[in-house]
Amino acid sequence: MEPIVAKDKSVRDIITANKQTLEDSLRSRDVKSEARACYDLSVNYFDIGELKGAVKYAVKGLMVAKLAKDLELKSRCYVMIGNIHGSYGNFHKAKELYLKSLKISRELNYSEGEKNSYNSLGIAYTQLKKYDKAMEYYNKSLEIAKELNNRRDEARAYAGFGDVLSCLGNFEEAIAQYEKGLQISKEVNNRALEANIYANLGITYRYFGNDIDRSISFLKMGLALNQEIGVVHRVAKCYCGLGSSYFVSENYEETVNCHERALKMFKEIGDRRDEYRIYVELSKACLELKEFDKAVKYYKEGNIFRSVFY
Repeated sequence: MEPIVAKDKSVRDIITANKQTLEDSLRSRDVKSEARACYDLSVNYFDIGELKGAVKYAVKGLMVAKLAKDLELKSRCYVMIGNIHGSYGNFHKAKELYLKSLKISRELNYSEGEKNSYNSLGIAYTQLKKYDKAMEYYNKSLEIAKELNNRRDEARAYAGFGDVLSCLGNFEEAIAQYEKGLQISKEVNNRALEANIYANLGITYRYFGNDIDRSISFLKMGLALNQEIGVVHRVAKCYCGLGSSYFVSENYEETVNCHERALKMFKEIGDRRDEYRIYVELSKACLELKEFDKAVKYYKEGNIFRSVFY
């Protein structure tokens, strides 16, 4: 397997530049620039999976946006803080924040913000297993994206449809929606979304006709592209997906290899929910390999998180 990827240097360069912008805005007492710099930094840290940094700057950005009376940025900060709550599995709180953002965007007739809130609500309702609501919001997001000729967010909406349909077990329809999103993401050079769709196709093919070879192929494509981009938490999720597909194919050595790589990354970025899931998967794979001491070790470590998340 490929070596564990380092965090994206280009994102690090952007973070450095945004921190300089923040310092400049503080010196000049430009609160609007300060709020924007904080928001941008929250996005940067979220994109590389460093949630502590994302929280710090998103909350500060919201506070300063309120002082600056910048309602559009306030709306964006609510979405970002909602995204962070979602990463910790708190989708009810995420939904509340997305609805706050949507209310502001509607009052301002801010179509871009409204579209982003609808897409985020689609994600939250998918995770809350309210699939009709998720489809409703993804459709609203798609409608606005088309009105704005925003092809990137058209692709996001199609990927969202794929997620919902996959959750409902409509795998063939899910694949069709993912492929729509994939085609557009390639056309507009949205490599991050392209990588995510490859990974989601890999997961979907694991269930659709039990097509493990195609599942592994798509997951490897997602892994390679995410490694190239350098977003660590998405690399980890690809390793996690590969581990699960290898488990289905009864290749337990590769299952352990992939899951242990994912576990190391989840620990580094503080993703406790996915860390718990990996312990469970590793315990199962080690049992199949008759490595009983390791199986018990991973099982016990996983139990530490069980009461927290489930």
